[in-house]
Amino acid sequence: MIGHTGIDSPDSKGHSETMAGKRSPQLDPAAFRRRRVEAGLTQRQLSDQSGVSLSFIKLIERGETSPSRAFQTVLAAAMKCEPSDFMRTVDEHDAA
Repeated sequence: MIGHTGIDSPDSKGHSETMAGKRSPQLDPAAFRRRRVEAGLTQRQLSDQSGVSLSFIKLIERGETSPSRAFQTVLAAAMKCEPSDFMRTVDEHDAA
């Protein structure tokens, strides 16, 4: 959201809007993999602990899909972290 000064200011969720466009969180596949490895989990172990299919986890790590917020929460819980730990903020017009 643009503040009264015209400078970027975060909204209540910590996201910001710029004059160029809206900013939104997006899963970062490299950060996701890094968090999994830091948690000491193989892809199969993460699958077993989260109930998310192994093939879906592989797609996430290759950047071929992005899980819903519900899946992000489940996966983060299995890795003992927060979903924000594997997210990045991008301009929506750049994400397309």
